[in-house]
Amino acid sequence: MTPDDVPGKEAADAAATSAGEAAAKEAALAEAKPAEPAAPQAKSDDQPAAAPKAESAANPAPKMVQRKASGGKAASKGKTGDAAKLKKAAAAGAKNVSKREQKKIKSYAKGVRRELTPREARTMAVVYTVSIILHIVVLGALGYFQLKNEIDEALSAITSKIEEPPEETEEPIEVVETDEPVEELLEEDTPPEEETITEMLEPDESPIDLNPAEPEEMAAPPVEETPDAPDPSRLIEKQGDLAGRASAKSREAMREKYGGNAETDAAVFTGLKWLQKQQQSDGSWHFDKVKAGAKAGTLKQCDTGATGMVLLSYLGAGQTHLAGDYKQTVYNGLLYLIKKAGAKSSGNVADLRSGDKSHAQMYAHCIATLALCEAYALTKGQLRDGLPDDAEGKKERKTSKERAEERRKVALLRKFETELRSAAQLSVNFLVASQGKGGGWRYKPRDNGDTSVTGWAVMALHSAFVGGLQVPTNSIRGANIFLTRVQSDGGAQFGYTAPAPNRPGTSAVGLLCRIYLNRSHPGIPKGIQYLSSVGPSLNNMYFNYYATQVLHHWGGAEWEKWNLKNRGQLVQAQRKGGPGTGSWPAAGGHGALGGDMLQTCFCIMTLEVYYRHLPIYRRQKERTDV
Repeated sequence: MTPDDVPGKEAADAAATSAGEAAAKEAALAEAKPAEPAAPQAKSDDQPAAAPKAESAANPAPKMVQRKASGGKAASKGKTGDAAKLKKAAAAGAKNVSKREQKKIKSYAKGVRRELTPREARTMAVVYTVSIILHIVVLGALGYFQLKNEIDEALSAITSKIEEPPEETEEPIEVVETDEPVEELLEEDTPPEEETITEMLEPDESPIDLNPAEPEEMAAPPVEETPDAPDPSRLIEKQGDLAGRASAKSREAMREKYGGNAETDAAVFTGLKWLQKQQQSDGSWHFDKVKAGAKAGTLKQCDTGATGMVLLSYLGAGQTHLAGDYKQTVYNGLLYLIKKAGAKSSGNVADLRSGDKSHAQMYAHCIATLALCEAYALTKGQLRDGLPDDAEGKKERKTSKERAEERRKVALLRKFETELRSAAQLSVNFLVASQGKGGGWRYKPRDNGDTSVTGWAVMALHSAFVGGLQVPTNSIRGANIFLTRVQSDGGAQFGYTAPAPNRPGTSAVGLLCRIYLNRSHPGIPKGIQYLSSVGPSLNNMYFNYYATQVLHHWGGAEWEKWNLKNRGQLVQAQRKGGPGTGSWPAAGGHGALGGDMLQTCFCIMTLEVYYRHLPIYRRQKERTDV
């Protein structure tokens, strides 16, 4: 064992024991060991010199800090003095120590091991702690700046590839699939006399996905600004103007308040019963396909247009697939249009134009879109608390089996509501994409507009807006600018494709559009006087349909005069007997195209005017208590 392997205290013990002198031992201990900690129990004089190593292994001493010697001298503080004192004390206290032992003592003095004092330990702990913290801070700062530079470079590389930020889009509506057939979903209507719809159509196997974002190809075409165009944010306001159809009670109250009577209501529902008999087995209607006792129209392959017109007649009286006397009939008709929209959808649009190549194509799309939008606006959210109650608030007690069946129907009808919204929005998107550069619509997509087709398009966009669907402001702005381009007499009258006076039909359409788009336009009051002077027509129901709505919104003496004459001649002209009971005979130019079916639809919707739309101008002055 070398002196470097033995702690200072144990080496001194060994030297003193070998010499047998206690004075040398005490002197060596006093100089070699630290003053702070208490020394371990000394070994007996007769203990062998090798014992300290074994004891040290069994009971490890406190951690020591060894001071290395440099150049043959001790490296610790006071190393030279400590060795000299140890040598002197050993020599004075052990004269009889052999030269061999004295040599060992001298050798040990060259490298002394000792324990740190508590003060030195604390000082070194603080120094090491501060050093570690400083290293961590410095390394952390260097890492942060390096990482920041890498992130900035990555972001710069990404953003340099993006021309403009993406538009925020609503989450697509998820259409829940079900394998359960949709049969006997609603209560059975009174079946047609000659043909019964025995089962409902299956929902489209490929549900329509609604993506409300407006892709670049869907954007409305730019239109030239004119001083007459108002602020786009005020072009359309949400009108709760469908509220009058909400229930039989509200319809009756509105009818009595605004000029209808029991005869007008009877005429409406007799007409709806006749239309029900004309429905085909797939849920559609066709102008050129009518039952005995009615005159067919010349328009062929106009199924979407005819189906849309008939559905508007039912919806105008509050008859939906959730409420009324014709739930099954309305459901089948809506489902037919939904399936058509799904089959003819492409990307983010659905084309509901008729199959023929006539000028009726865009008419058909506008009318079918209007029907889908009105149906959705009238029924959205009604299934929140289950099936609507036809008994005007009277709840009937149901068995557990009946409640289970009701839950099944509610689940299927909620899925149908999702598909209805999808078809309506996709059809609106196609309508927006078809708008001409001048702001109007005509026979084909992107054609320069005419007042007639533009009227149906504006009505569809208005109903879409009321229903909460997406309607681009730029499309509405364009429609208003188109009206300015074809107006005459300061906006009191409107031409077809250019300004022209004394055209009652197009003037009625233009004024109704103006009321929805910019009801404060200064030309409207004079336009009201013009329509009132013309009066209801005996054979032009297209004019009567639009003019009746304009005067109803306006109210006053002009409306009362118009309504008295108009309702009387309509009730009188309806067929009262035979297989055609409830229909109106075709008259005028449009009557030949659509036959008795189109004429009947126009007459029914005109007689529904009392509750079909709440009067805009009178609502500003009064509240209707329904």
